[in-house]
Amino acid sequence: MSNLPFRPYTSVSPPTILWHGQSGVRYPFELWPIGTVFRDHPGVYIFCKPAANGNWDAVYIGETKSFQSRLTDGLAQHHQWVSIVHCGASHLCVMHVPGGLTLRERIETDLRRHIKTPCNLQ
Repeated sequence: MSNLPFRPYTSVSPPTILWHGQSGVRYPFELWPIGTVFRDHPGVYIFCKPAANGNWDAVYIGETKSFQSRLTDGLAQHHQWVSIVHCGASHLCVMHVPGGLTLRERIETDLRRHIKTPCNLQ
């Protein structure tokens, strides 16, 4: 089981969703419901919702130095939270990215160049 979320009483492993970047790289993300309590790890995240074809539609792609600060403690203060909710996001895909901001931004940019989301402003 991943060490990303704090789920002390479950041994269930989350599904893995592969999201493709413009570069062709397939990035493995863990799928969790919004409201999951995350630990203090850096990484890239995608708010998403179920698609009609059984896959997932990305609503917003971002990076953070702390899943706990951004997606747990500060979730309601996320600058796009109202839009994310309005677009129907129900889940979060998270990928732990050890290292610094440069690597997280490179992955986020690669994904955003390939996946068009309604809530990313750029």
